[in-house]
Amino acid sequence: MPTLYELTGTYEELWRMADMCDDGILSPELCALIDQNQEDIIAKAGGYCRLIRNLESEVAACKAEEARLESRRKSRENSIKRLKENLMQGMEVIGETRLKVDDIFTVAIQDNPVSVLVKDESLIPAEYFEQPPPVLCKNKLRDDLKAGAAVLGAELTRGKHLRIR
Repeated sequence: MPTLYELTGTYEELWRMADMCDDGILSPELCALIDQNQEDIIAKAGGYCRLIRNLESEVAACKAEEARLESRRKSRENSIKRLKENLMQGMEVIGETRLKVDDIFTVAIQDNPVSVLVKDESLIPAEYFEQPPPVLCKNKLRDDLKAGAAVLGAELTRGKHLRIR
């Protein structure tokens, strides 16, 4: 079966041929071709809808798998953190900062880089705060445009989308 692109091209060509009829009356053969082409387009649309549904279900399955894997990853990260804390605590209890465990592993307690602990943010001078860049509030802009406000650089537009039921 031809592609949807080919079918729609054929459909447009058939209607151009129909427009070229001098008497304005379509021949039964041309009417039959147009009807058959339209049925082929509808059949192709059914195939498209089935493929879209399959892909949507695959996307949903992927998202569910991503969520499952993310949960598993977080669980493993928490286990790693807990095991490291337990190991460090055990080393501190025995008074060791470095252990040669075996031929493969050596474990050491190291100091972290210097970091800042903020006790009361309200006491810190403004020069230490970064200002975020302005963010366009499209909802407010849309509401004002709907209310009739003229805003340079913006206008209301309405797009289209395909709904499959």
